[in-house]
Amino acid sequence: IYLMRHAETDYNQKRIWQGFQINASLNRNGKKQADELAVKSAELNLELVVTGTMKRTVETASRVAEYNNVSLLTIPDLHEADYGLAEGMTFDEVRRCYPQEWDWWIRFAPEGWHKTFPQAETMMDVAERVFPVLDIVCERSFQNIALVSHAGVIGSLLSLLGVKEPKLHNCGCVLISRDSDGYQFERYVF
Repeated sequence: IYLMRHAETDYNQKRIWQGFQINASLNRNGKKQADELAVKSAELNLELVVTGTMKRTVETASRVAEYNNVSLLTIPDLHEADYGLAEGMTFDEVRRCYPQEWDWWIRFAPEGWHKTFPQAETMMDVAERVFPVLDIVCERSFQNIALVSHAGVIGSLLSLLGVKEPKLHNCGCVLISRDSDGYQFERYVF
């Protein structure tokens, strides 16, 4: 499974914390990034593209699926983390108002798996919502699947798979695999 982060929105560009409550579309640069991701993804021999229903992931995933001439499957539970009261604040405001929670989420720190911003999901909540969806997707007979998602989702999953301080820029891609022992991080792709 190739985990791909969505392309840039105005919120990303302005460094404003966006999560489930903010359903932003891609900006001009984001559309260009998504087109570039679609071209890069051709080397992955994708058979299916899966995403949530938020605009930024659907717009990114649609370009990847169309370029690769594969189906696009949308699943609502693949949405971004709900960051509660931190959403809509600038990164500096979040760092100032919620310094401990900021640190946990920016580093996807194991000590923060069960803690979060007020009125928000934890990293463990995100993983418990997303891993069952991945299980269902993996039951299909595809070898190369792209999951276009969000930094909070991908970072939470990678942290739980043992990746120390995972980082994924807009349109970044990592490979995970699944076998009888569960999911494993393989590598950063691009």
